[in-house]
Amino acid sequence: MNKIWSCIVITCPTLSSVTATEREIEFLKKKGRIPDFVAVLTIEDPAKNLGSGAATVNALLVAVEYLSAKQNYMVLSSDVLLQAHILILHNGRDYLYSCSGKAFISLPIEYEIEDKSRPYASGIVSNIESIFLLIDELSYESPYGVWVCSTDMFILQKEKQLNTIIWENVADVVMFCIPSEIEYATGHGVVSIDEQGYVSNIYYCEPFNQIKDLVQGDGKVPLVSGLVFLKANVAESLLSLHIRSPLESCTYLGLDCGNEPIQVSLYFDLLVAMSTGINEETFISGKCGKTYNTRFGIQAGFSNENILARSSVWRELSNYRMSPKIIPGSHHLYWSNQQSASYHVSNLFKINPTGKVHAVCQMNNKLSATECLFVNSCIEAQTCELSINSVISDSYFQVQSLKIGENCFVSGITFSDNHSKLNIPDNQIIMFTSIRECSGNGCFIVFGVQENPFSMSKDPIPLSCSDCTVKP
Repeated sequence: MNKIWSCIVITCPTLSSVTATEREIEFLKKKGRIPDFVAVLTIEDPAKNLGSGAATVNALLVAVEYLSAKQNYMVLSSDVLLQAHILILHNGRDYLYSCSGKAFISLPIEYEIEDKSRPYASGIVSNIESIFLLIDELSYESPYGVWVCSTDMFILQKEKQLNTIIWENVADVVMFCIPSEIEYATGHGVVSIDEQGYVSNIYYCEPFNQIKDLVQGDGKVPLVSGLVFLKANVAESLLSLHIRSPLESCTYLGLDCGNEPIQVSLYFDLLVAMSTGINEETFISGKCGKTYNTRFGIQAGFSNENILARSSVWRELSNYRMSPKIIPGSHHLYWSNQQSASYHVSNLFKINPTGKVHAVCQMNNKLSATECLFVNSCIEAQTCELSINSVISDSYFQVQSLKIGENCFVSGITFSDNHSKLNIPDNQIIMFTSIRECSGNGCFIVFGVQENPFSMSKDPIPLSCSDCTVKP
């Protein structure tokens, strides 16, 4: 991390996820991945399902409170935003394949530094570290302001490109976009760009025919990446919403006063007000972002409360403009909770098609491994066979022989028995997780690679072993 952040705020949906995130951040600091002097504030969302907009306003309030106290202000002062670099990361939804959330997914990428002469902790890169590295590059010589980023995605850059931004030529907000195929974009957000080069509208999960006209010169559409930059003046306006009724319910202060929480989307309730193609009536009536509201169960925007909230947003934000910044040569990978495990595995193979990443194999005979990923793991065996399209991550095996079938995902497993011949069948997901309530204990999670983990088969396939049979 090269950027000197005034503070970093990470939002989490529950108190338990706050605890897990704090431990992960402490670990990254011990490894030197995050400088000790950088303040990382990990906070719980004030209520469930508030939305990214409400979580952003609450996180911004916490950041300004911290910086105001640090600069010896007796009360909250938005003046601290005028000379601050703030990063807000949303570690929102839980993720089955990462106990600490999507932010800390283990990626098949080896950690490297440019200056190899100084000591550093080797290992792999987590999703949040990849975000740090990308924002480090994009924020070079950026003005003071607030960066807001989701951890629900990974932005893949196959070829290293210099992503320079001429900051004098951008508007009040920079919305970073990914060039995307239209078919993929139908499941995500895309933007339209007007003749002046500003964002004119934001669409979500619109059908092919609806967004095909948004194609740019490369034949692709600008996909919402999940990363935006707000200049200090915009951040001040955004902060001011925390004292406006009913938007004070976005923050812990409003909820502490007994107000009911209000759902607010960052893109479809806040940023879209800056779009040049949206007028006041369309915005306040809630006609924009309807598909997003339907997808995530957000109430329609026609109640008096929502109309009042949107009126306040329009007054504060509609005079600002957004510049789209397309990150060339990049690909958008989404960590989806709605897909099967094969989708997660396919994302990992897109990041790194094959090979060993920070992994060790100690065996008498040659390792048989074709088109598989072996990440942050160790195998000690006389013979080992890893089959096609399988991923072994964060695991340790000490056995006589090991065979892992095709299309498997094995994570967090420690298995030590020198006399065992361990055979994991094709198409299996096998993970181990600790149980917080039972110190030192945990459980295995086993299901099929194409199965929905929330409606598993009553007759799962056992793991075959020469001396024992391990069942989930």
